[in-house]
Amino acid sequence: MLFYEPSAPCQAIAQTIIGGPQCGDMIVRSHNAPTVSQDINLMLCWMSSAKLQPNGKYFIKHTTQEAKCVVKEILYKLDINTLHRIQDYQEVGMNDIVRIAIRTT
Repeated sequence: MLFYEPSAPCQAIAQTIIGGPQCGDMIVRSHNAPTVSQDINLMLCWMSSAKLQPNGKYFIKHTTQEAKCVVKEILYKLDINTLHRIQDYQEVGMNDIVRIAIRTT
């Protein structure tokens, strides 16, 4: 994992990473380092014509790692016109942006 500190708005920066990033590395802020857990909340844009199913089993891939997961809960849908949350949203179709809770293997 590679850490960085953000620059001021509109300020150009150049990062030099000694040894270069390796396959599977993530570049994150030092105070936003990910934690290791089977339970994950995430935002996603659903790209399948088949609807996302609550309690459905899926594969998830992050960098070079792949795992099985179960959709525990659909937390909300994001209204792309207003950027407001739509609570109690249970049907996720193609191009919907949603926040979901999953449990991985």
